[in-house]
Amino acid sequence: MMGQRKRREFPEAFKREAVERVRTSGLTIVAVAQELDVHETVLRRWIARYGEPGLVPVKRVGGTAAAGGLSPADLAAENARLKRENARLQTERDILKKGDCIFDKPGPREQVWALIVGRFERWHFSALRTI
Repeated sequence: MMGQRKRREFPEAFKREAVERVRTSGLTIVAVAQELDVHETVLRRWIARYGEPGLVPVKRVGGTAAAGGLSPADLAAENARLKRENARLQTERDILKKGDCIFDKPGPREQVWALIVGRFERWHFSALRTI
């Protein structure tokens, strides 16, 4: 049983302060866990137990909290991704609109059939009567 560490116990007040530090400091969970010399999984468990539901650490950007904990670079990247997706979807929509008007018009098969039916009486093919 070499190398086993004794399980450490922390008071509830310490756990609550750790959760508050994650929430308000702007540091990541990993950084706070390293500061406190606890494993990040332990700190995440404390956040789940003592934190508010849906608690996400607030990241500070330029002294103010960023919306949703995202940095301006993250927001810009997300905005660019959404613009690309929007352009792709608009292109797909336009293609489908053009395809819709193409399929409304009679194609070669329908034209041939209309020609055959239109001249049916004139040609007097008995084979066409079975169709």
